[in-house]
Amino acid sequence: MTSEQTILRGSTLPSTEHGRRPRTNEKHRICGWDECETVLSRYNLADYCRVHLPPSFPRIRGVPQ
Repeated sequence: MTSEQTILRGSTLPSTEHGRRPRTNEKHRICGWDECETVLSRYNLADYCRVHLPPSFPRIRGVPQ
């Protein structure tokens, strides 16, 4: 055994200058569906809540069957 110790040093997190902040909307928006009073999150960029959001399907690439 050696008497040397291995020291790991981490780096600091990057400042906000280098990173991007998430996109946001204004506060206190309400779902656009009739009779729905759900308050939307600032980070929800859609006009509807998750329950009333129209379904969307991702594009799947591959070999057609």
